[in-house]
Amino acid sequence: TGTASIAASTSLLLNSGGTLKLANTAAANGSNRVNDAAPLTLAGGTLALADDGTAASYSETVGAASAVAGASTLSTVSTGTGSTTLSLASLTRQAGATVNFAGTALGVTAQNRILIGGGFGVSDHGLIGGWATAGNEFAKYDPANGVTALTAADYETGDETAWTFESNAKLTADATLTASRVVNSLNLAPSVTT
Repeated sequence: TGTASIAASTSLLLNSGGTLKLANTAAANGSNRVNDAAPLTLAGGTLALADDGTAASYSETVGAASAVAGASTLSTVSTGTGSTTLSLASLTRQAGATVNFAGTALGVTAQNRILIGGGFGVSDHGLIGGWATAGNEFAKYDPANGVTALTAADYETGDETAWTFESNAKLTADATLTASRVVNSLNLAPSVTT
């Protein structure tokens, strides 16, 4: 916080239970608290870009990120009328690793964004992948505003007979399937049984 930085560090490793919080205020607004080229290894830890919610704009850039194990979190805080942007040079994932992207109204507008470079995009029928969530929803990627949660329009919530292998199905009430179904993803809202 304040004017502190670890910009001389050549790499970052966030293990399970570990958190690196980069805190900014309008009076101490650092955009280079970590080395922009430092690779980030996510092994179950949390990287949080935080601010005091004022009208200033806040940003931080890190190098290539790799989720290698555990349940990791990338978190940003939405400002009052400014913007908060966390930029990753790229993001890759190894089997078994998950990433939760957290932040109020994340990716809905340019006000609060997690951007990923390196040609990152969507290849899994609208999802980043089953390993990427934004709160209680699966995550998708918008080229302009970055990572954001799937919305109601992204899910197939109708009768299960309409589900296809491309469907991101979401059940909000108990259901009994009438046949075997193949879907891209299935989101079970709390207290739903099948």
